[in-house]
Amino acid sequence: MPRVPMGEISDIAAITNAATAAAYGLLSVLLIFGWRQRGPGSWLIAACLATALWAGYLSVGRLTGIAIPGLGRVLETLHLGIWIGFLLAMIRLAWVPVGRGPFVSMISRGVLVLTLGLMAVDVAAAIRLSANSYLSTLDMVSVIGRLIMVTVAMLLVENLYRSATPNERWRLRHLAIAMAALFGFDFYLYADALLLKRVDPFLLEIRGITMAILVPLIASAAARNKKWAVEVFVSKQAVFYTTSLMAGGSYLLLMAGVGYYLREIGGRWGTVLQFSFLFGAVIVLLVILLSGQFRSRLRVMLGKHFFSYRYDYRTEWLRFIATISADNAVGDLHQRIIQAVADIADSTGGGLWLHDPGHHYRLAALRNYHPESTGAERADGAFARFLGHQRWILDLDEYRRNPAKYQGYHPPDWLLNLKQGWLVLPLIHRGRLIGFLVLARARAPRGLNWEDLDLLKTASSQAASYLAEQAAQQALLQARQFESFNRRFAFVLHDIKNLVSQLSLLVRNADKFGDNPEFRADMVETIRQAIGKMTRLLERLAPAGDDKGEREEVDLRVVLTEAVAACSTEDRELRCRRGDRTMPVAADRDRLVSVFGHLIQNAIDATPKGGQVEVYLQRDINEAHIRIVDEGPGMDADFIENHLFEPFRSTKEAGFGIGAFESKQVITELGGRLDVESASGEGTTMHIHLPLEEATGPRESD
Repeated sequence: MPRVPMGEISDIAAITNAATAAAYGLLSVLLIFGWRQRGPGSWLIAACLATALWAGYLSVGRLTGIAIPGLGRVLETLHLGIWIGFLLAMIRLAWVPVGRGPFVSMISRGVLVLTLGLMAVDVAAAIRLSANSYLSTLDMVSVIGRLIMVTVAMLLVENLYRSATPNERWRLRHLAIAMAALFGFDFYLYADALLLKRVDPFLLEIRGITMAILVPLIASAAARNKKWAVEVFVSKQAVFYTTSLMAGGSYLLLMAGVGYYLREIGGRWGTVLQFSFLFGAVIVLLVILLSGQFRSRLRVMLGKHFFSYRYDYRTEWLRFIATISADNAVGDLHQRIIQAVADIADSTGGGLWLHDPGHHYRLAALRNYHPESTGAERADGAFARFLGHQRWILDLDEYRRNPAKYQGYHPPDWLLNLKQGWLVLPLIHRGRLIGFLVLARARAPRGLNWEDLDLLKTASSQAASYLAEQAAQQALLQARQFESFNRRFAFVLHDIKNLVSQLSLLVRNADKFGDNPEFRADMVETIRQAIGKMTRLLERLAPAGDDKGEREEVDLRVVLTEAVAACSTEDRELRCRRGDRTMPVAADRDRLVSVFGHLIQNAIDATPKGGQVEVYLQRDINEAHIRIVDEGPGMDADFIENHLFEPFRSTKEAGFGIGAFESKQVITELGGRLDVESASGEGTTMHIHLPLEEATGPRESD
């Protein structure tokens, strides 16, 4: 077989490289205009552009005869380095969360140094290129460096795919196959050149085609990974992957021997047969290694024959916690619990039954499982009592083989009729059965020993605590919603009571002044205002309503005058003194009128007939001071401190006990304060301080 100097290609290779350049160039355009370029995505675009540039340069240089010495080899090294940079950007997502970020940085620096060094060697080799078809010393150094680079790349591909969760591997599967094929071919090319000290022209001719074939896989991976975010957990047992790699290596060595034999006996078709056979063998190996059933059977075999304990408990528990704690992109808590427990038993999925308010256990969630029936079980039924009292893990396959082991207990018919049903795990929290899990059969047939049962029981108990905590949080949220509604309703009810009193007075006066046109006009206006207030009160009861009301700038003088006018009475003198300057505050007008009206009305009710209630409004530098003074019996210090502002406590027979509480809350929300000055037998003075919207003006006297 003829060999060519490194960097030289034939006309056929030029044509195949042209196809490669077109394919990767088109992919680059699609990625730039149809995909979000950030993180690993930017590296992918750069890698595709570097590949297109390198292949295009080789093709144009060969077909036109115009080429810069060494540039093709430099672009080839750059192409390898950027692809490795893309893999490192991907692997960083997997390693940084588990504390391996510094290791990624170290590899990145090493790859950068190696890439720059090889580019320098490529330039030096091109300058000293001889007519000899054999590779020079610098060429050999370049080949060795490239072998190191592709070896690092293949290890990164393997670790990236291995570190991904089972739920995310489908997003990486096509990328892993494409990268393994890309660097695997280069590894064979450089290894062949290193051993024979010449580059095989046939490999250069088919290299472009093999790279172009991988473009659909890379495009598919980009479509599946628009954000290139991989969820990871700590790597599994090293022995499992070492065994897998050793088995894969042995398989490839065997296939290489068969390929060599086909090449020797195939005559003119020998090389084609060899390449076709080896390429097919690699694809078969990838299919086997990516098979979930194969991995499951290998785990079972290793656990049975090579370890005293089947599980690496640290790894299992970290994976369990990582799955349950994942965000909702993986599914809600119910589905994550199914997945977390199913992973321990190597099950494909399952269903979750939970206790409902109707005293049944009903299906709450499914994960990768489609049962033939979804029966509901009574909370006081035989099945629930069996799981709650015995706390056994029910193996349906074992029951079908040996029912006597379960002491005469017969599972529900709907459960036995589940063709893929395997294990039933009770979920016990604080001695109470809150639900149960039904797992589908494992990917590889397996029996359960004490270690499996103990780990599954522990995981089920932990899962039950998560479910109970979620139920408690939902109940607390619902209770808070009711509490918010009740608080709003109490405030609204108090304001409605005041409106009812106002309308009742209107009805009583209608018998005396009903024939007076001015009274009728005032009555209509009062009713209109009352309807408006009640409408706004009902809006505050809505779930999206604001019990604080809508704030606007109002003048305290006007608000206080309105409240005094609404509380006027014939048997007690009500006097109001206020300054002449505007006193603007930001508040809900209706609520503020209601607060002043309540405090003034309380003062009137406490004052004996013939007595006097005085309301004072004055302005300090940056706040308004309102005093409401009555001549009532007063209150002692204990009542003021412990009972006056206590909700639902009233000294009035028809009172709701919410007025004083609401008044203080509204004033506090406005940034003010409500102070009480009183003593038994000496009357009461309410002091209200509210911040003003503008801070100017001298203090006014009463």
